[in-house]
Amino acid sequence: MSIAQLAKGFEHTCQQCGQSFQNPRRVRAYCSTECYYEARRVRPLPCAYCGATVPHPTYAQRQRDRAFCDRQCSSAYMSRERHPNWTGGRALDAGGYWVVNVPGRGRIREHRLVVEATLGRLLQTEEQVHHRNGDKTDNRPENLVVLSRDEHALAHSLACFQCPRCGFQFAEDE
Repeated sequence: MSIAQLAKGFEHTCQQCGQSFQNPRRVRAYCSTECYYEARRVRPLPCAYCGATVPHPTYAQRQRDRAFCDRQCSSAYMSRERHPNWTGGRALDAGGYWVVNVPGRGRIREHRLVVEATLGRLLQTEEQVHHRNGDKTDNRPENLVVLSRDEHALAHSLACFQCPRCGFQFAEDE
């Protein structure tokens, strides 16, 4: 590069205003200090949940163009489908059954919902759902049967229980 070209400088475009300018430095992003400070100025953002203005969003909020007024707005916005760990409202409970979030009813075991949809009515509290193959996570309608509490206890007693793993049939002692 000649001395004349070095004196003239390198061609740059200001990242703030878009104006073309020349500067002897190879790396230069802004044409003036005004453009530099304007680009660094924190601009208010609307709250992503309620729409109110957030006057001083954090750096992370500015990077994703999403800010919140307070923790309540953030929690409400990041609930259900928007949360990165959302699994569709379905999870295994401590007993090994799938539970589902049902609006207005809370968390309900999925096999009860499948039977209710099949029957076309809500199950009564004394009705229980039995998994025919013994797999608590297999909620296919053909694998589920509605029993009373006594019938369900009898189905799981040694008198008429068949092991779902090996198929061994327990016989009643005579």
